[in-house]
Amino acid sequence: MSATSNSSTRKPVSHWSDIKESGTYIGMRWMLNAYRFGGKWLFKPLLLPVIVYFYLANKNARRSSGNYLSMLKKFSPDVYQGLGCSRLLSFKHLWYFGDLLLDKLAVWMGHIGINDVTVHNGSLMNTLLQQKRGAVLLISHLGNFEICRALNSQHRDMKLTILIHTKHAQKFNQLLQQYDDSDSANIKLLQVTELNVATAMELSERIDQGGFIAIAADRVAIDNPVASTHVDFLGASAAFPRGPFLIAAILKAPLISLQCIRLKGRYHIHFDSLSEAVKAPRRERDELITQLTKDFAQLLQKYCLQAPLQWFNFFTFWSSNEK
Repeated sequence: MSATSNSSTRKPVSHWSDIKESGTYIGMRWMLNAYRFGGKWLFKPLLLPVIVYFYLANKNARRSSGNYLSMLKKFSPDVYQGLGCSRLLSFKHLWYFGDLLLDKLAVWMGHIGINDVTVHNGSLMNTLLQQKRGAVLLISHLGNFEICRALNSQHRDMKLTILIHTKHAQKFNQLLQQYDDSDSANIKLLQVTELNVATAMELSERIDQGGFIAIAADRVAIDNPVASTHVDFLGASAAFPRGPFLIAAILKAPLISLQCIRLKGRYHIHFDSLSEAVKAPRRERDELITQLTKDFAQLLQKYCLQAPLQWFNFFTFWSSNEK
């Protein structure tokens, strides 16, 4: 399913879901096997020409990276200057994106475990698991959510449903599952392009059973891109989707931000509570969603400044307000 922007008078900018997958299934399998048989010592040299090609051929990613880095430079000059040579910064940004694939492969194959991770505010999740209460987890394109699979060794009874919006992500995860050496029976992927009654009932059932629903909250909806809330992010107004917050309101579930970044070779998982339970009369729902979106954007900004080259949202993020 594809979607178009709500304005036809702007310069052509694709909705993120319309951006075609860079690379092929064969290419992904080839890189995966390179890591499987040669580890990072074989994977990284092979990754370099892939990123060079990606950098030269993918104008959208290059432009979006440059736009993000320009916003970062204006908002936090000190953080920007600490990133190194500005001429090569977009390429470095894309290299970090490629390196993320290495982390994904490693955690799926069981090479990254709980001993490689520092969990912040983990008691928040422990309490919910003890009470057998479900929650909606707001994730993003910052860092590597896949690292959370390492928590499975500590919480084998944790049932997690990950909502994905594109067939690209589904195909990639299906490929990874062929090499899955970890115990991940309680982790499910659910392809969702729109929130309908059947989907809402299925999610409600999973929450009632003490399960967790993870959904990215930093990309506007595929089926309804105008259903967004504009809040401040890195010093300018940006569009965040209403859907994840609306799901939490419909399910009356706790709402938790979950971000995972890598600092000095170690992974850090951050849990932050946004709401004990998203409850509000229908007439007050919009106001509540706006406030929760602001809170999430501020948390995302906080962790983004800690790991600025690990936000991989390669589409035009701030242009939604352009006239």
